[in-house]
Amino acid sequence: MGEDGEAEIPPYRGWKRRAWIALAIFGALVLIFHRPLLQGLVRQIALHYAAKENLKMDFRLEGNVFTGLTVRNFHAVAIGPSDVESIDADFAHGDYSLWRFLRHGPTDAFRNIEVRCARFVLNPAGTPLKVRPPKVDERIRLPGIIPAERLRLSDVDLVVRNQPHDFVMQHVDLDLNPRTPGELRIEKLQLPTAPAWSKISAPVSYVNSNLMVRDLVLNNEERIHSLRVDASRIRSGTLTIEVESEMGSGKLSGSLLLRETRTSLNTDTHLVVENVKVEALNKYLGLSEAVRRGDIERLTIDGTGVLNTPRTWNGTASAHINNFREQGIFFDRVDFQVIARDGIATLPVADLVHAQNKFHLRGSAELPPDIRQFGRSAATLELTGKAVDLHAMTAGSESKAEPKRPQCSRPISVAGRVAHGRVTISAVGPFAKRDRARRLLGVRFAG
Repeated sequence: MGEDGEAEIPPYRGWKRRAWIALAIFGALVLIFHRPLLQGLVRQIALHYAAKENLKMDFRLEGNVFTGLTVRNFHAVAIGPSDVESIDADFAHGDYSLWRFLRHGPTDAFRNIEVRCARFVLNPAGTPLKVRPPKVDERIRLPGIIPAERLRLSDVDLVVRNQPHDFVMQHVDLDLNPRTPGELRIEKLQLPTAPAWSKISAPVSYVNSNLMVRDLVLNNEERIHSLRVDASRIRSGTLTIEVESEMGSGKLSGSLLLRETRTSLNTDTHLVVENVKVEALNKYLGLSEAVRRGDIERLTIDGTGVLNTPRTWNGTASAHINNFREQGIFFDRVDFQVIARDGIATLPVADLVHAQNKFHLRGSAELPPDIRQFGRSAATLELTGKAVDLHAMTAGSESKAEPKRPQCSRPISVAGRVAHGRVTISAVGPFAKRDRARRLLGVRFAG
């Protein structure tokens, strides 16, 4: 008891009381000012990672960090080496679950995404945009953000710097809403190696993360009857793509099933091409229409395996192509079949015919563990031919001289794109034997 008769408060209880008061005041401040505090934290994190990618960024942030954020007046520009040249967006909004984001990442977190008046300009290290093999030492993953409920794009541009033309998608409008059918509109679509398409539109539907596009008319000769992207199982690491399209008087249909592994993607591929010109496919592969030409009577591919590990591939590919032309080599008919199984690719038969020239190839090659090692693995190839006239074949017309009837038959071993062996060919007309044979086989002769 104190001198005035009141009970004294122990010193440790006074400290505890002051701590609880301070904590309550701090909690009240957080409740009152949590939005600007957390928004400032998010902004600083974004600026930090942008600087690591050599980007100068500025934007205004609104909303609740726990449930949804709105970004206004977003501007980003490269200040050093970067795959991003610039990004500008008037408005971007996302509704998400922070709890799901922390537990499963962005794949299952976003419910709604909306972007308005935006322009994305990419410049991937000055490397031309084309189909490239994935790197075996880099993890390959499926798209990370798939909105569960709605995606809305309004007046969005995408430009990827390239040669001879940039890849351009201009004034894209897309509304994916599970409750009502939507529409895709693209004012201009430019592939790097093809003429531009304009005023493209098609109806779309989006139910349970399953996107369906129907009757997408590119021009008078090319039409996508249906394109389905099923991301309903993206959370378990599975994505399915199916396409049915028309090219001139022919058609292309295929499906691709992708499953995530620890480091890559397991694939299940099926493709059928019938009565389609080779040059019509070149532009989708990033190649000029003049690189190769021909008429594909039928091409089929069926296979499975890890995307960037050829040694795991199992499947078959076969083709019948008429009037094939590539880099000065001419064939009236090309038939081949390739079988991949247990780390070995086998060529049971390949027939190359031009007028009286008839080549027959067969052989096998080891499939490498890394897709970048293609062309360096050990291989054997047996070439036989009858009535060989290479001058007519590379000139694109038959020789006027009376053809002789020589034959050639010789096994060839290939390693590191160098063919070891000696092939003796006698034919009509002057030509450089090694140079013509190299252009035909795509290898360099030694010995």
